[in-house]
Amino acid sequence: MKTLPPRFLIICFDALRPDMVSRETMPNLHRFASEGVSCTRHRAVFPSETRVNQASLVTGC
Repeated sequence: MKTLPPRFLIICFDALRPDMVSRETMPNLHRFASEGVSCTRHRAVFPSETRVNQASLVTGC
Protein backbone atom coordinates (compact mmCIF):
# COMPACT_ATOMS: atom_id res chain seq x y z
CA MET A 1 0.00 0.00 0.00
CA LYS A 2 1.31 3.44 -0.92
CA THR A 3 1.98 5.81 1.99
CA LEU A 4 0.56 9.30 1.54
CA PRO A 5 2.72 12.30 2.46
CA PRO A 6 1.76 14.18 5.61
CA ARG A 7 -0.65 17.07 5.20
CA PHE A 8 -0.25 20.47 6.74
CA LEU A 9 -2.21 23.69 6.93
CA ILE A 10 -0.78 27.19 7.19
CA ILE A 11 -3.07 29.85 8.61
CA CYS A 12 -2.00 33.49 8.43
CA PHE A 13 -3.62 36.39 10.23
CA ASP A 14 -3.15 40.01 9.29
CA ALA A 15 -2.51 42.40 12.18
CA LEU A 16 -3.25 39.89 14.94
CA ARG A 17 -0.91 40.43 17.86
CA PRO A 18 0.12 37.28 19.76
CA ASP A 19 -0.99 38.79 23.06
CA MET A 20 -4.54 39.04 21.71
CA VAL A 21 -4.86 35.24 21.49
CA SER A 22 -5.62 33.79 24.89
CA ARG A 23 -7.90 31.14 26.32
CA GLU A 24 -10.25 33.89 27.48
CA THR A 25 -10.40 36.07 24.35
CA MET A 26 -10.19 33.44 21.59
CA PRO A 27 -10.71 29.99 23.08
CA ASN A 28 -11.03 28.07 19.80
CA LEU A 29 -7.98 29.65 18.16
CA HIS A 30 -5.99 29.19 21.38
CA ARG A 31 -6.90 25.48 21.49
CA PHE A 32 -6.14 25.05 17.78
CA ALA A 33 -2.68 26.60 18.20
CA SER A 34 -1.90 24.67 21.39
CA GLU A 35 -2.70 21.33 19.74
CA GLY A 36 -0.55 22.00 16.68
CA VAL A 37 2.58 23.93 15.84
CA SER A 38 2.70 27.70 16.18
CA CYS A 39 5.44 30.27 15.63
CA THR A 40 5.95 32.62 18.51
CA ARG A 41 9.30 34.25 17.66
CA HIS A 42 8.89 35.03 13.98
CA ARG A 43 9.65 38.45 12.52
CA ALA A 44 8.14 40.18 9.50
CA VAL A 45 10.22 41.04 6.47
CA PHE A 46 10.21 44.59 5.13
CA PRO A 47 7.87 45.95 3.96
CA SER A 48 5.59 44.52 6.62
CA GLU A 49 2.72 43.87 4.26
CA THR A 50 0.67 40.67 4.23
CA ARG A 51 1.35 39.53 0.68
CA VAL A 52 5.09 40.20 0.94
CA ASN A 53 5.38 38.23 4.18
CA GLN A 54 3.24 35.36 2.89
CA ALA A 55 5.50 35.11 -0.17
CA SER A 56 8.51 35.01 2.15
CA LEU A 57 6.86 32.30 4.24
CA VAL A 58 6.25 29.94 1.32
CA THR A 59 9.47 30.63 -0.62
CA GLY A 60 11.95 31.05 2.23
CA CYS A 61 13.28 34.29 0.71
